[in-house]
Formats: sequence, structure tokens, C-alpha cells
Amino acid sequence: MSINHIILNGTVITQDEYNEELCVFYEVVRVKNRALMFLEDHIIRLNHSLMLAGIDLMITVENVKSDLAKLFSVDGIRNQNVKYAVSVQGDLLTTALYYTKSTYPHLDAYKKGVSVKTVSFEREHPEIKQLTTGMQAIRESLLEDDAYEYLLVDHEDTILEGTRTNVFFVKDGQVITADTHKVLGGITRHHVADLARRDYLLVESALPLKSLSQIEAVFLTGTSIGVLPVSCVDDMPYDSACHPVVLSLKEAYEKCAQDYILSHQLPND
Repeated sequence: MSINHIILNGTVITQDEYNEELCVFYEVVRVKNRALMFLEDHIIRLNHSLMLAGIDLMITVENVKSDLAKLFSVDGIRNQNVKYAVSVQGDLLTTALYYTKSTYPHLDAYKKGVSVKTVSFEREHPEIKQLTTGMQAIRESLLEDDAYEYLLVDHEDTILEGTRTNVFFVKDGQVITADTHKVLGGITRHHVADLARRDYLLVESALPLKSLSQIEAVFLTGTSIGVLPVSCVDDMPYDSACHPVVLSLKEAYEKCAQDYILSHQLPND
């Protein structure tokens, strides 16, 4: 993990003074062209996670912006992801903010699509963004695999989401994605779903694994990837990178993101 400084409870410390295992709940926000991408949405989701976990505490955008200003003052403003981690013990709230290791797909991945595989796994509390031992094991397994992402399949043999992404399927003008209450509602997913609802027929229902052969295209969404076409699910190939619905939604989301950047850019020093 590459960290220069960490803002721990509002105080600047160095990497070796922080124990990341304390993290229970977290959000990862992309800093792009001096804008904190959809920061407000991330804080809403973080507070939703705390509420679902029965924690009567609230993080405000002002809290996070204050810590971000301190981080930027010591480490600068980078085109990189920042992680805002929260742990709670009784009434004691501990927060930590820092730049985290960030990887973004190469341009070739958007032109050709990426390969993914299905695995049997269900989050115990899918609407809460927290890293569990089970999910950590799945992600570590993925690091040793040649797949870009794993798609999680539940006990009913339906496809829910990725380990770090949400997944959409295209069929006959329909854009299909799992019901919000069955997955971690990604911020990018939320905006893409709104665009799909506007331009196509959005169907929020988990896709049966056996229906993959009937699908025209597949794409992933996420903070670091935006809209990323899928070329293969297990042994099932797709020409998603050239599919008009995928291309249209990718372009529409990129415009949405660019509009956000233009209206939320931090001033130059």
C-alpha cells in the first residue's frame, strides 16, 4: 500500500503510525482533474452503511472536505483515489483519509473489453460497504487469476455484482442489473442506471446464470473504471465494446462525469 500521509481524526500522521485493520466501513473516491468525483453521493452511501449497521453516527461532507484539504496540503492534489475509512467502538468514531493504490484500465480494455469469471459467493450484508474476511479472500484469489473481475453468483444461481464493480447486461434494448437491495449500490452504477432508465428500458432483476447465452452485451461500472465493456464471461464471448447500447451509455456517463468535474473543480493554488 502506497501512502505518504494519513489524516487520522483530523491530524496528519505518517503511514507507519496507522493500522489499516481498524477500518470497518469505507468509501473510495476518485480525484480527477482536481475534482472529487461524486463526493456527496459517497458520503450518503457511507452514512447509509453506518445506519444499516445500527450505528447512530453521521459523517458530513464538511468533515471529509476538511480532512481532504489537510491531505492535499501535505501530499498535493493527484489524479488518484482517496480512501475514507471509518471504525466505530462504542461511541468512539475513528476516521482516516489517505491516497490509496489506484489502477485504471488501459485504453485497450475499453476498445476490446475485459474477461470475467463467475464465482459462488454472497455478501452477508450487501448494502453495507465493508471489507469482510470472505470478500478479502475472494479478492486475493482474483489477484492470482487471469480474469479482470469475478462476478458473484448467489444460491439461486443468479448473477449479482462484481467484487469491486457492478454489472449490467444488455438484451433487446433492455439494460439489466440486479436489484439495488441485493448488491452494494455503486455510485457509478447509480448514475449509469439513471441514464439507462432515461434512454432504454432498465430492468432491475438479477440475471440467471443460465441466461448468459441470451445476452447481447455485458459491461461493468465502478469508481476507477467508469463504464467498462466485458469481452467474455467464463467461456461465453461478447462483442460488448462495439455494442451500440454500451457505447451510448459509456459516452453518456463520460459526459455526466465531465459536467461534474467542470462544476466541482478545486481552484488552482
